[in-house]
Amino acid sequence: MKTTILMSKVLSGHASAEEQEQLKAWLVLHPEDKPQLEAMQMILSKQDDNDPYPPDHPFFDGLKKIKQAIRDKTERQIKIRFVFMVFLGIALCLSVAYLKRRPWDNMHNDVLRFDKAKVAQIITTLDDRYQVSVQAPSSILDCRFTGSFYQDSPTEAIQLLSGSLGLKYKIINDHTFTLEGTSCK
Repeated sequence: MKTTILMSKVLSGHASAEEQEQLKAWLVLHPEDKPQLEAMQMILSKQDDNDPYPPDHPFFDGLKKIKQAIRDKTERQIKIRFVFMVFLGIALCLSVAYLKRRPWDNMHNDVLRFDKAKVAQIITTLDDRYQVSVQAPSSILDCRFTGSFYQDSPTEAIQLLSGSLGLKYKIINDHTFTLEGTSCK
């Protein structure tokens, strides 16, 4: 048994010089163990011969290239996913911002419609809508108006109202108007 271990060490290249000399001396004294050594040597050499790809074989270069290609593709996919997620996030933020504006509420808010409404109600609506101040004598506050304002400026709305009712108007400044007249037609 001890001889088999010694043979293995020598054949694998892990034996010291002293162990190599011991094996040679043993084989001189015991020539019947020489076939065992040769068999072990043949088995070890066959193992080396059976390895179709030694470490320096081009197969490993190809394998390295395949691994690198897989890594590159994975990195590309990660980058593409990242860009996609960024665009998706931006689209989501824009959608939320758009929906917060509640565009369906404003569809009808761009048009102010009045049907036989009192001038007092119209003045209040214009004040609220355009943040303006419209002053009018009390004699015309009960006059009735039927019409619509389509995204008109405050000045255009006042012109339309006064023209329809036969009134005059004055522009005091950008946010203050005065309606004048004693009665409406």
